[in-house]
Amino acid sequence: MLDGDYICRVHPFELGNAAQRSYLFATLEHLVRFHQHNGYTNFVINYVFENTDELAELIALLDPLEPQIHCFWLTCTEAEQAERIRKRGNGQVAWELKRFKELNAIQGRASREGFIGERVRTEGQSVQKVVAQIWKKIGFK
Repeated sequence: MLDGDYICRVHPFELGNAAQRSYLFATLEHLVRFHQHNGYTNFVINYVFENTDELAELIALLDPLEPQIHCFWLTCTEAEQAERIRKRGNGQVAWELKRFKELNAIQGRASREGFIGERVRTEGQSVQKVVAQIWKKIGFK
């Protein structure tokens, strides 16, 4: 699993900075290539795409390495997300809830304009159930 938020932790990281996002995507492409060279074949990249162009940019970089790419947009209710944030206990509940609301609006608009991933509703489901649902969609056994 390659986590875009962790990989892009440059200081200062500016939301919406296209150059930093492109750097992140190039880093992800480099990591996938490196891991493939060392025998790994399956990757999960988690990242929040705010528009269709961002997702298309990453897919264009990864497509030559892996022609079978599946994209999912995980969603849940605001109440459920608030509970998940509180359970993490990282002390940033207010900021994370504010950002969650912003991203919900941004991603909702983006999904109406184009493809940001196949929507998977996660409310009321354990991580294991969400994973099983996604595996079924991609035909993973």
